[in-house]
Amino acid sequence: MIGALFRSPSSFERDPKGFFRNQGGHMVFVGLPIGALALLWAAVTGFSVWPVVALLLGVYAAWEVLQHVLYDAEAWDCVENFAFVACGALAVALLSPTLALIGALFLWSGWLRRAGL
Repeated sequence: MIGALFRSPSSFERDPKGFFRNQGGHMVFVGLPIGALALLWAAVTGFSVWPVVALLLGVYAAWEVLQHVLYDAEAWDCVENFAFVACGALAVALLSPTLALIGALFLWSGWLRRAGL
């Protein structure tokens, strides 16, 4: 069941709550751990967060490309997923409340569009 979820496009065009859960989940459950791992890397090694952020966002981008190629996910949905993951990861890795606010505003915007408001 969870495997099917990972392979299914999920733009939630007529479901504002589904969109909010989906993209909020991308930000929190994928982006936040990427940012946290980058911070841990920086704390342990004394190096920048950027190598870890770049590596893990690159892996995630490859996953979205596979979604598009193998499972016919819409390109815009893949980019939107990546944007929410990147926003969450960078908000944490850079300790940036501004990026967290931008992510929240994009969530709100997507919810409003799907709610027809």
